[in-house]
Amino acid sequence: MALALLVCIAMVATIVPTGANAALPSEQTFITEDAEEATFEDWADNWSRFDLDTTLPQDSDIWCRTMHRAHGDTHAIHCARNGYNSHYTLDGAQCRNDNITGVSDPTHQQNVLRYDTRMDTIMRKTIDASVRYYGTVTVSFWFWSDTGASDAKQPLTGATVGYDFLNLVYWTGTGSNEVKHVAWTNTETEATAQTWIQKSIVIPSTATSVGFEFVSGTVPPAGGDDENALSTYGILIDGGMKEGVYLDDITVVGSDKLPAQDLATAVEPLPETQDSLTFNVTWTHNDPEVGMKWIDLYYRVDGKGDWIRYETDLRPDGKFPNNTRTIEFTAPREGTYEFFTRGTDNLGVVEPARNAADATTTVVLGALAPGSPSVTIDPVEVASNGDVRVTFKIDNASTLAILEYSLDDTKYVSMNLSDRSVEFTGLSAGDHVISIKVADNNGNLMVETISFSIKSGDIASTLIDPLVLVGIVAVVIVAIAGAFYLVRRKK
Repeated sequence: MALALLVCIAMVATIVPTGANAALPSEQTFITEDAEEATFEDWADNWSRFDLDTTLPQDSDIWCRTMHRAHGDTHAIHCARNGYNSHYTLDGAQCRNDNITGVSDPTHQQNVLRYDTRMDTIMRKTIDASVRYYGTVTVSFWFWSDTGASDAKQPLTGATVGYDFLNLVYWTGTGSNEVKHVAWTNTETEATAQTWIQKSIVIPSTATSVGFEFVSGTVPPAGGDDENALSTYGILIDGGMKEGVYLDDITVVGSDKLPAQDLATAVEPLPETQDSLTFNVTWTHNDPEVGMKWIDLYYRVDGKGDWIRYETDLRPDGKFPNNTRTIEFTAPREGTYEFFTRGTDNLGVVEPARNAADATTTVVLGALAPGSPSVTIDPVEVASNGDVRVTFKIDNASTLAILEYSLDDTKYVSMNLSDRSVEFTGLSAGDHVISIKVADNNGNLMVETISFSIKSGDIASTLIDPLVLVGIVAVVIVAIAGAFYLVRRKK
């Protein structure tokens, strides 16, 4: 049975993916939208919808869902004139499958299927980060358009297009680094075709979100309704408008999966020495397929002990975001510091721990200026239960401005300037190090360090002062010599 278990383990080991994208399918659909959700709210919650044209702040035109036209099934998405063609009617019902020109009931006046002037209405949706594992990303959709000649301009460039138009847009980056791009614009022939047309447009796999943008000019389109043609229904439109654009059956598909690649990060080379406890550590990564989420920075001193994850007051979890490529590191004391990083990408893939240094540097502080504070640590008192008391003396204490301690080379903890001891309870068995840091307001700094060991339940593990040890050894030697003398005398 043990042999069978080993065989099973070996078989499993052969199919575990070695790269971050190894488990992804060869083709993946990231977005599908047919506008057939059960309710309007179900559909609207899938998209971020807003109007970028703020010329008239009170006139916010957004995309909506309608039954007036559809490529498949019963619904499609329409560029809406707010207040005249939103997703609801005055009596609270959803847009019906009709045009107001065929309805005499004025309570349904918001069923007018017309767009507005001065529109720059966006609908967008985030793409899953794993899209970057695919070499080809294709946006496919159907659209129906009835617009006309106008002075409409591309929002990004200000170039006059000559007619009210539809853009396929995508964004790269996130937050303050986000950039909008236009992937496709319909032609004037397509804009006036009044028939369903299918398009398939390739966008970069670096896209973080995708969407559609409808833009209209400041004047009504050529060939629109007569002036105030809908006034019979209590609707006043300055100039004749047209029906606009509908979207349906939208998909975003990734194909041509990129080869699997293990995530790797590294600390960049450091100077051979540092003359300050605080210095910069810069890191990099090799991940071209998906964005990095964060890294953990690990260090150890003088090649001893376990690797320690670096944490700060701003990053108590030790997770530094991708845009923090330079980390300000504060060393606990003088010594030789080794570093490595461990990354996590946006898919949650964690880089294997290396437990080997990427870069090394040695911290060597300069000589103390006259009159600056200095510290001397007394022999450490260790109890059998692992409780530890550390006492110390400070010279030139009148200039003292900073007093901190570090246990086992972790980040420093502040003490009161009047403190001359620090206690620890229940320390584990093994080697430990205590560092006491003192500094004045002029930047003069000193760190004193003492090491000690704890053996579980062994009071004798207390660090013994070298002079005391010499005395004990001398007493033992004298005792042995005396005993030897007595034995010889009896003989």
